[in-house]
Amino acid sequence: MEEIIATTASIAIRPDLDEKVRLLSGHIKGLLIAAQTRTVKTDQDVVDATKDLSLIAGLGKSLEEKRKEYTAPLNEYLKAINEAFKKLSEPLTEAKRTTDNRILSYRAEIARQRAEAEEINRQKIELARREAALNQGEITVDTTPVPVPEEAVSKVHTDMGTTGIVHNRKYRVVDFALLPDTYKLENSVLLGKVCRAGIPEIAGVEFYFEESLRTTPS
Repeated sequence: MEEIIATTASIAIRPDLDEKVRLLSGHIKGLLIAAQTRTVKTDQDVVDATKDLSLIAGLGKSLEEKRKEYTAPLNEYLKAINEAFKKLSEPLTEAKRTTDNRILSYRAEIARQRAEAEEINRQKIELARREAALNQGEITVDTTPVPVPEEAVSKVHTDMGTTGIVHNRKYRVVDFALLPDTYKLENSVLLGKVCRAGIPEIAGVEFYFEESLRTTPS
């Protein structure tokens, strides 16, 4: 029996119409009102606030679980679609890369041949000059220049399109020590790791503590 593969899907996209989401929304709005009117002046106030923080954490977890109910199918479909089109586009990308490289290699070879011919002609002239200086102006060296190939075309027009050379400015750091401080960026990911690991001291870095709250619902 031939397998039938579905190419369309029905998915939920209106969480605002979901009764469970509406119920969560009502609780959340109530907690927001309580938070905006709350005063914390005693330890009992902290106890009461902690109860609400626990509710907030619990509702946040429930809301996230509900969100994933809606997004998980979408993400799976999106992943499958992207993978399918990626496979379709890979040969196209490779075809472009291969063709680009062939053209660029051709241009590089023409540039090499031109530079080589120009250098040979320069050396011929230099050798003739040195011979003339040695032999009272007499020259026996063949100074006939070798042909210099024409430059490779930089733009080609066809009835199907145009290909042109673009010169992209690039950079490479050859000596980091000489690089002005303006261009030296901190490694925030690595600094965060060593900070959490408790490394006591790094030159140019100040470690400090900042208070925050962590609520764990029971």
